[in-house]
Amino acid sequence: MANKLFSRVMGNGPDLVMVHGWGMSSAVWLEFAEALSKNYRVTCFDLPGHGFSSPIDSFNLDSIAETLLAQAPERACWLGWSLGAMVALKVTKKAPQRVSKLALLAGTAKFISSENWPGMEPEILDSFISALLKDHYKTLLRFLVLQGKGDVLKALRKRVAETPEPDDKTLEAGLAILKGADLRTILAKINCPVQFLMGSEDAVVPAALGEAMQTIQPSAQLDVIEGASHLPFLSHSDETVMLLSKFLHSDG
Repeated sequence: MANKLFSRVMGNGPDLVMVHGWGMSSAVWLEFAEALSKNYRVTCFDLPGHGFSSPIDSFNLDSIAETLLAQAPERACWLGWSLGAMVALKVTKKAPQRVSKLALLAGTAKFISSENWPGMEPEILDSFISALLKDHYKTLLRFLVLQGKGDVLKALRKRVAETPEPDDKTLEAGLAILKGADLRTILAKINCPVQFLMGSEDAVVPAALGEAMQTIQPSAQLDVIEGASHLPFLSHSDETVMLLSKFLHSDG
């Protein structure tokens, strides 16, 4: 039986696929996707086991990418946020002919810090994983606090409440991806135009990762949104739409 993969499709124009982050759903994109749908045919997937999509047996980057590619437009620009950026990188590796441009929004090829590589400290993510096993809803809320404050956090909590919660197994597998995945070799070999969209105040994916990724993929375009945290599409929506649209419209 085929996996049920939920998607929201809106607008007309060149295809743009949007992939959300850990513990979220396509609902997080709504206003942002609507703004982009004025010029693009936007497809927003719920990752397997998230929102209204059914779980898959093994929630890993290869399986997720294959599941999305089975239902994605034949050729599109791909935008991935946070964990979704890793999914989009894997999609580009598996089917480069189907990805015209790739934008990583508050995303990275390697989430955890290591020598000469900025990122989240492994101990912080380990604390999330151990807390998740005890109470996944509280852990998700802790993660939300890292991602935004005030009105942004309020908007995000509202979005989370609108869709079914991911199951514990899927959430745990997603954190394992964030902890273990290293896609820097994939990033180095990508031939399509690439954009890194970072928030200057991001506590989850530090803006310094943009420069680190540029050393691997020197042709990539780097845009840092001043004052933004991990949710620039909510806190700085107009600027994020403008920078992304400029990249998508550019030649190359």
